[in-house]
Amino acid sequence: MRINILLGAILSYIYTDSKHKNPLRRVVPVDNVHESNTKKVFSYDKEKYREMILDTAETVLGYFGFDRTVYGNKKSTATRKWWWMEELRQEK
Repeated sequence: MRINILLGAILSYIYTDSKHKNPLRRVVPVDNVHESNTKKVFSYDKEKYREMILDTAETVLGYFGFDRTVYGNKKSTATRKWWWMEELRQEK
């Protein structure tokens, strides 16, 4: 199946396996998800989206001392989850 894409077109896709050795198998167009058969099981790459959210949070909240390493390790989240917010309150 060949699809012609125009210059400047907006492409919507979902990461399904961001570490797959074949780059064409890393994403699925959103149209395929909506048109897929109900029997077909669809899964997305939760780890990829988690990393993307942490990248964004670190960019926006980094000024306030947010560090992704606190949320990157699941064992340390319970003990140090809001340390950067407490430091910010103490500075006020």
